[in-house]
Formats: sequence, structure tokens, C-alpha cells
Amino acid sequence: MANGNDVALVEIEVVDEKGRRCPTALNMIEYSLKGPAEWRGGIAMGPGNFILEKSFPVEGGVNRFLIRSTNTQEVITVHATADGLKSASIQLVTKPFISVAGLSEMMSDAGLPSLLTRGATPSTPSYYISRKAVAVKDIKAGANQQNAAKSVDDNELSDWVNDGKLGTVWIEYELEREAVVENVTIKLNNFRSKVYPLIVSCGWKRSV
Repeated sequence: MANGNDVALVEIEVVDEKGRRCPTALNMIEYSLKGPAEWRGGIAMGPGNFILEKSFPVEGGVNRFLIRSTNTQEVITVHATADGLKSASIQLVTKPFISVAGLSEMMSDAGLPSLLTRGATPSTPSYYISRKAVAVKDIKAGANQQNAAKSVDDNELSDWVNDGKLGTVWIEYELEREAVVENVTIKLNNFRSKVYPLIVSCGWKRSV
């Protein structure tokens, strides 16, 4: 569309005499642009990643670049050359952009292909749940009992800490039902700056 912002994504391939892509090709391609369009270029490994350059290599035999339309409706020609390769060119014809009171008469997705078909629905489930979370029924802590529930909530800003004594640095959870525990998710504070040993025991009750 000749609206000054529509873009075309153009792909270039280095191919052999049978039209097959050459996956080892790393040729430097020289591009020239003729017509009412703005060169937006592509990207490749190298100095500055070749941003907005009109000379940049293919990688694995392929690369892509963008050109942007102007407000003028006309033919746009892109020509590509490379040492040792046949040259190639492509022509794009921009379409008129009609607006009324500054509003377009065409939706931005008009003319774009869409795929609405799909295969048959599988007879078996597409996924299954292998683990089910078990809620905590009760919590007992060696210190700061009033904040014990903060050790299992989903708030990253809340936490439970003990009083700094080795004998009180424990917390006990009673689950809502009997279950085989296969995975334990632990909420830790300052885990990026502190290292401390953890002991996780399951299936017994602490004697107080």
C-alpha cells in the first residue's frame, strides 16, 4: 500500500542450477533500489550487523530485507548482484491508498492470506496433569509464628524469617490430605546473596 508505512519483506536465496538452496553460501550481496520506496535493510553477522546497509551477506544461503512504501503509487524495483553469481531482481507495485477525512477505507489485514482449516480433533487428550498441588492445612514455626503463612503465599514481597537462633530455624507444614510428595517448591528470600543448607523431611511429626 502506498501509505508511507506499509512494508514488504523480501527473501533472497543463493541456489544451484536446479533451484536448490546452497546452505554453505555466505556471499556478499549488493542491492540497488529504484522507485518510490525507502530501504529499511536487513541484518547479518558483521560490523554493526549491517543495519540499513545495502550490502550484506546471506547466511546459510538465505537472508531477508525490508522496504517501505511512500505515498506515491508506482513500480518499485530491487536489483541484487554478487560476485560469481547471476544477478536477480524483483518488482513490486504499490497499490493506491484511499482515505476519507484521514481514515482508511481498507482494513490493514485486507488481502493477507489466512489459514482457517485444521485437522481432526485427537481422540485422546492432548495433555495430562501429572502432578497435583496439595494445599497446606496448618503451619507451625520455631519463631515468628504470626508470619508463618507468608512462607507459602504467592506474594514475592512477603516472607517468614526466624529469630536468628539455630534452634528455632524450622517450619512445619501439615498438608490437607495424605499424599505422595514428588516435588517441593520452596519460597526463599535473599537467595541471590545468601547460601545456607536446607533439610526437607516428610512423613513425620515433630515432637515439641
